[in-house]
Amino acid sequence: MGMDMPELNPSIFSSLTYPLSESQPTSTGIPFGTDFDQDPATIAENNPRMMSYSFFLQQGNYLDHYTGLHEPSISEELRSILEKEGTSVEDFKRALPSDKHSLFPQLSVDAQWPPTILIHGTIDDVVPFDESRNIKKLLEDVGVPVQFIEVEGQHHGFDGFPGAEEAHKVDFDLVKDFLHRYL
Repeated sequence: MGMDMPELNPSIFSSLTYPLSESQPTSTGIPFGTDFDQDPATIAENNPRMMSYSFFLQQGNYLDHYTGLHEPSISEELRSILEKEGTSVEDFKRALPSDKHSLFPQLSVDAQWPPTILIHGTIDDVVPFDESRNIKKLLEDVGVPVQFIEVEGQHHGFDGFPGAEEAHKVDFDLVKDFLHRYL
């Protein structure tokens, strides 16, 4: 989200990573009112679940945990597909068991898809900006009403930062108008 993230210590996450241990993960929890402007490593030590998403992204195996497909690693398989020229949605569908297709919206796009609005910061470093462009094209190709709002110079989660409502009022009003039109 536009912030430097220190390398997280894998030992902190041992109770959450594959293969899972026999014991349940434990946590001291983070009390209500905790200051989240603290060092991410401290948050991870107090409650590894709070930082597991960041840890799995750093390890490059988030999709393994998201899907439960660890052996072979689905993250590695999908990366190998991306490295090939001329890949298609069908290549990804073949790599994933059919019961996992619904976890990946781009594999399920058809003319029955509901009208969709996408809003994405142009410098998002968590979800690639091109993912929104890709899904927009897939939706347009099957005739689904789609609107894409590109928020220039913004990172992931820009809409939750202090002052966002004023700074992005025009964009948020577009979202509101879209919802009024299609709901």
